[in-house]
Parts: sequence; C-alpha cells; structure tokens
Amino acid sequence: MLNRFSFIWGILLFSMPLAGQNASTVLEGVVSFKSSQNIYLKFASTQQIKVGDTLFISQNGIEKPAVVVHHLSSISCMGSALPGITLEVGDRVNHLAPVVLQKIDPEPIVEHAPATVLTPKIDSIEKLQDQRKQKLYGRLSVANYSNMSSAHTNDSERMRYTFNLDVKNLNGSKFSIQNYITFNHTMHHWQEVMDNLNSALKIYNLAVDYAVTPSLTISAGRKINRYISNVGAIDGFQVEKRFGGFLVGAVAGSRPDYQDYSFNPNLFQFGGYIGQDKQTEKGYVQTTLGIMEQKNHGLTDRRFAYFQHSNALVKNIVLFTSFEVDLFQNINGKETTSPSLSSVYLSLRYRVSRNLSLSGSYDARKNIIYYESYKSFIDQLIEDETRQGLRFNVNYRPFKYVNIGANAGYRFQASESRASKNAYGYISYSQIPWIKASATGSITLLQTPYLNGLVYGLRLNKDLFEGKFYLELEGRKVDYQYGQFESALQQNILGTHITWRILRKLSLSLSYEGTFDNTRTYTRVYANVIKRF
Repeated sequence: MLNRFSFIWGILLFSMPLAGQNASTVLEGVVSFKSSQNIYLKFASTQQIKVGDTLFISQNGIEKPAVVVHHLSSISCMGSALPGITLEVGDRVNHLAPVVLQKIDPEPIVEHAPATVLTPKIDSIEKLQDQRKQKLYGRLSVANYSNMSSAHTNDSERMRYTFNLDVKNLNGSKFSIQNYITFNHTMHHWQEVMDNLNSALKIYNLAVDYAVTPSLTISAGRKINRYISNVGAIDGFQVEKRFGGFLVGAVAGSRPDYQDYSFNPNLFQFGGYIGQDKQTEKGYVQTTLGIMEQKNHGLTDRRFAYFQHSNALVKNIVLFTSFEVDLFQNINGKETTSPSLSSVYLSLRYRVSRNLSLSGSYDARKNIIYYESYKSFIDQLIEDETRQGLRFNVNYRPFKYVNIGANAGYRFQASESRASKNAYGYISYSQIPWIKASATGSITLLQTPYLNGLVYGLRLNKDLFEGKFYLELEGRKVDYQYGQFESALQQNILGTHITWRILRKLSLSLSYEGTFDNTRTYTRVYANVIKRF
C-alpha cells in the first residue's frame, strides 16, 4: 500500500510544475430534463459545444466533470452523466471553451478550468475593492414525481421543493450569502414529516462569507470547502488566507448527521490545509494538502490526510486526482495509526483533435451516501456497477452531423467471483432531412457476478418554435438474465418529454415513462416548474 502511495505521489510531483493549456470561457446551461439514462440541457446557444465535449458542474468552487455530450441542437444538448454524478432538473452545468489570452490588463481576469475554480490575482482585487457590485443568482422549483404500477403495489407520489440562492457582495458590502435547500415529502404520508422534519428538509448549503481583506475570508454556516471538497459539508467556521498564488486555511465545526443530514454537534471535526492556486497565461495549477480530525461524542473517529491536484499538463490535456490516507482508525474499539490509502481518484482527458477526444479514469473512492434517489431499478443497477474501477471513453465525429461514441468500464473485487464489466456505445445523426430532428441509437452491455444484460435504445428529439418547446420520444428494450436464480427480466420502455420555456426565466417540464413486461406495467410521470432570478 505504501509503494502504491509513493508511486501516485511521484506522478503528482512530476506533473505539478507543468502547465500548457489555454484558459477557458464559460457557457452556462441548465438541466431541463432527465430520463432514466440521459441528461438534457438548455443553453442560450450551443454553437461552441461539440459532440464528445465534457460539461462540468461547480461543486462549491470545483469544476467537476459531469456530463458527456452525445447530441446537439441549436440551443440544447443531450448526454450521459458520468459515474457518481447525480443531477436534478434545474441544476446548472458549464461548458468550458478554450480561448487565447491577451496581455493582462489592470482589470482582473477570472478564468475557469476543469476540476478547479480560479481566484483572481490579489493585486487586481485590491484595485477593485471599492467597486464591489452585487451579483445574484436564484432558483425556485416545484416538482412532482408519480410512480404507479398495474398491480398498484408501491404506488407513490412525491413532491420536491428547491430553493437555491447565491449572492455575491450583498448590497455592495463584504458579505456574501449562499444556500441550497430542498424539501421532499410523499403525498398522504405527512406524519413521516411530523415525526422527523429532517427526513424531508435537506440543507445542503447555508453559509455567510465575510471578506475581511481581499486576501482573508471568514465563513460561517454549512459549507463545503472547495479545496478539501472530499471532506464534505462542514457545520461551523472556516478561515482562509492567501499569499499570492498560495493559501492556508483552517476549519472547525461538525459533520452533518450520517442518517438524515441534520446538524449533529456530537460529530465534531477540525483541520487545516495548505495549497497553491495559480493561474498564468498558459494555464493553471491547483494543489491542496489537508489534515482532518473527526470526532464522535468526543472520541477520535477518524484522522486522515487529503490531497487534491489538477493541472494542465500540455495543450489539450487535463489531469485531476485526489486521494485520502487514513492516519488513525478506530474500528470496533481497535485503534491503528499506520497510514492506509483509503480512496483514490485519477482522471486524464485528452482532446486529440476537434473531432476526437479521449478520456480515462480510475476510481477507488469509498461509496458516496445519497439521501435522495428517484432512479428506476435498472438505472440503479447500472450506477452501482460503474461507480468504481477503470473507465475509458472515446468520442468521434467522422462526418458532419454524425457522431459516434463509446465508453467501457471494468471492476474487480476480491469478494466477488468474477469481474464486473460494462460498456456503452452510441451513434447519432443531428439533421434528419425534412423534419430537422435528431436521432440517436445506443446499446448498453452489463456483466456482473449476478447478472448479464443488454439495453437497446432509440431516441428522437427536436426543438420547436425557435427553442420555445423541446420534444423528445424514446424507446428502450431491456434484456437481463439473472444467472444465480436462472430468471430473466425483459422489459420494453417508452417515454416522452416536453419542455416549455414560458418566459426567459420561467419553464415547465413534463415527462412520461412507461415500462412494460410480461406481467405488469409501470408508469412514471414527472412535472417540474422552474423560476430563475
């Protein structure tokens, strides 16, 4: 294990000084709809987006790869979420387009690159400290999820309310506020909410930042620190000081309750970190090393070191990695202090040409606990099998309007009799004659110790009335064989979705998905209203 750790450390030290990629401009989009296998997104324009591009989500300051684009129209695109990524309708995504930087002028240049959020140079900030301007983003949404079956077993109807607010420099002051809150409940089961409000109310982010000076910031509340994001949310205080391109920080507070994500003062934690966040005309480099101590009722529960690094190695190549090393463990009353590599993630993305991109990743992180899930049984199986292991992806555009892509994954665990393998391939044509619609055919292969399966899919989608409406029709055939029980699961799935952009910042989405097998019919209906401000 130590040799493995030393090998990874050596790779990172070798790559840290290198930087050769141009900076990026950001095109922001929003998730307009999610089917059981794909994500649909709206942009003001998709002119700068190419099939095969990776879209990113900003998770508390870190641009994290989230969606691979499979198909484009004038203002929307369709893609598949990367393993471990969960998106909801209304969530924001970013497309990072390379630009050639000009000579730096007195104004601050804020540039974004994958897997990091860049911070303007301190001297530029100081020149603008008297020119603070409030920037506000907000989103309100109300969604209804209905699940029904012909046997009327496990029928349910759920409501989800979401409030997201991000205000920079409130009223031109040094204060900034941010929150992300959801409220979920099952219809006709209000007593569950009365018994435990935290089972329905989820506060993922609720914090206030105060810029004491341009280089010193204090935060209070629930917040994920962008430089030690794997630690998760911290309920308490955070302090960060910058020294040019270097930084040092400290955190103290508690962890959210691991059962319902509520405030739990018994889970006290504290720690510190040092790092580098440097932007040049050629590219960027971001590195963080932190140590955390986590308590449980006053006793040490876990002590670990966290390392995160992202870098533009050469032109068109981006590296991101993070890993954790346990320095103390207390399992069933037995304490250990020997270093142990508990999780590691490595990814490399290479854009060979305008029409060809390659990427690969190795993921051995511990399973992430998700508190909410609306995915179907089939998709949950796929997600469970692709969360860890090796993964490779290729996207190619051989001709105008034609795109081909594939990805494959492999995972082996000592506790399993054989390895788990999965593969996905697609081909799409974006300009069908006469109807000006887009079509995509796909196939998914899954092999695990307990099942073998194939999923065939065909999708047709089109923008209507200059982007006011978006329409999609989809069909899938599922054929799974459970080896252990010698039973089969065969299903036909039909779905449709429509999004109506009522106003520039007001939209309505409706979708239907019907699943048909030999004995039963399952129906899922989804409706969502989103208001942005």
